[in-house]
Amino acid sequence: MTARFARTRVLGTTAWQGAHGDALLAPFVPSPAIVTAAALDMLALGPADSFLDLGCGDGRVVAAALMRGVRRAVGVEIDAELAHAAEARMLSARRAAARGRPAGPPAVAQIVRADLRGAVAAALLAEATAVFLFLSPAGAAFASSALHADGRALRCVSCDFALPDGGRWRLAESRRVLDLELGLFVPRERRAPEHGARLGLCDAARPVG
Repeated sequence: MTARFARTRVLGTTAWQGAHGDALLAPFVPSPAIVTAAALDMLALGPADSFLDLGCGDGRVVAAALMRGVRRAVGVEIDAELAHAAEARMLSARRAAARGRPAGPPAVAQIVRADLRGAVAAALLAEATAVFLFLSPAGAAFASSALHADGRALRCVSCDFALPDGGRWRLAESRRVLDLELGLFVPRERRAPEHGARLGLCDAARPVG
């Protein structure tokens, strides 16, 4: 974690606590479109990518990733109402993506209602190549321990909270967008994907349709 990415975002004194005082992993804080676009730019998504949004809320980020032409776009959300909204958004995005996609197999689009700490989310994490996180401090800590590259070209953009390092992650890029800080994290043993001069240290189922 660098000094630029060390600040703590506070959205009220109980923002990161559940009804019983337990730590929330992914409180619903909608990502503005400009933040979503910047995060996906940093991930440098391509047609071979499997994109995963942990705590996807209403699905706006995972739907935008689908429109970037990824092979697979999956969102995990535990809240039933938000998961339903995400499914509707993904269905619309899938139809739009299919119209603009070149000939070939259609992209896989999924919203999975599951706990981030469960076996389903763990299996999805094991397959992902690009991950978006807008989690609480507890959520970022959990994601850091659960993410394992295992030889994949894995990269992760975390919004506002750094992945606790533990020697496994390095911050390849950071950007401030509106009042949010985005960090691109990659495994220390790998270089970040090539996407221009931005890199370097600079000023976290079921098919739809």
